[in-house]
Amino acid sequence: MNPSIFKDGFLRLFRPDDLLKAEQQVDPLEVSTLRIYAEFNLLLDFDVTLTRVSNFKNLKNLYIEDDRIPDQEISFIENRIRTALPSIKFYWGSGNIAGGKHGR
Repeated sequence: MNPSIFKDGFLRLFRPDDLLKAEQQVDPLEVSTLRIYAEFNLLLDFDVTLTRVSNFKNLKNLYIEDDRIPDQEISFIENRIRTALPSIKFYWGSGNIAGGKHGR
């Protein structure tokens, strides 16, 4: 696994294969902060992502870059996250991608 995607409890998901590698190589109880980058959001279904992220039982902070998420889906996604993972702190972020929305 690319060591830059997991360090000191912080997991960074750039692509879906990063999530697969983390699931295979990282103790899910060690993940306390997760950042999902904009490119990841384009490549994996949200419901699949939410189900898999819920396996990180000690997750405290979730950051999702919204650059590539359509505006009409933002409220739906945020509500689903807050319902499925009520004990975490959730933040919108930005990857500063050209043409992106650059955070909420």
